[in-house]
Amino acid sequence: MKAENNNALENLKEIRTLMERSSRFISLSGLSGIASGIIGIAGGILAIYLFRTQEITEKLIPQVILLAVLVLISAMAIAVLFTVRNAKKKGLKCWDKMSRMFLLNFLLPLALGGIFCGILLYYEIYQLIIPAMLIFYGLALFNASNFTFSVIKFLGLIEMCLGIIAAFIPEYSIYLWTTGFGLLHIIYGIFMFNKYKG
Repeated sequence: MKAENNNALENLKEIRTLMERSSRFISLSGLSGIASGIIGIAGGILAIYLFRTQEITEKLIPQVILLAVLVLISAMAIAVLFTVRNAKKKGLKCWDKMSRMFLLNFLLPLALGGIFCGILLYYEIYQLIIPAMLIFYGLALFNASNFTFSVIKFLGLIEMCLGIIAAFIPEYSIYLWTTGFGLLHIIYGIFMFNKYKG
C-alpha cells in the first residue's frame, strides 16, 4: 500500500512538471539575473561619475543614453546566454511556444518604453527619462510574468515603484536606476539560483 502511494505521488509530481513545462517558460537562469545586475551596477556607477564630473548639458545626455543602451544590450545578451545554457543543462527546449509568448509580452512594453523615452528626449524632458525606463521595464516584467516564474511579477512591481519614486525625486533617480537594474537583479538572481538550481 505504501509503495502504491509513493508511486502515485511520483506520478503526480511528473504530471505537474510536464504541465509546468508546457504552460510556463522555465529556462530562465538565476545566473543571468546576477550577471545582469552586476552590469547594471557598473553602468550606474559610471553614470553617477559622469553626472558628478560634468555639467548636465546637451553633450552629456547622448553619452548617458549610449551608456544605458550598452547596459541594456549587454544585460540582455548575457541573459540569453545563461538562459540557453540553463535550458540545455535541464534538457529543455529554449525556443518554444512559451518562450515566444514570454518574449513578445516582455519586448512589447519595453519597445513602447524606448519610444516614449525618445519622445521625452526630443522634448528635452530629461528628468523623466530614468523614471520612464524603470516604469516601462517593470511593466515588461509584470506582463511577461504570466508565462514564467511568478517572482518576475514582484520584481516588475518593485521596478515600477522605483520609477514612480524617481519621478518625484529626480535628483536621486540615477541611484534608483542603479538599484532597480543592478541590486534588485542580483537579489532576484540569487533567489532564482537557490530555488531552481540554475
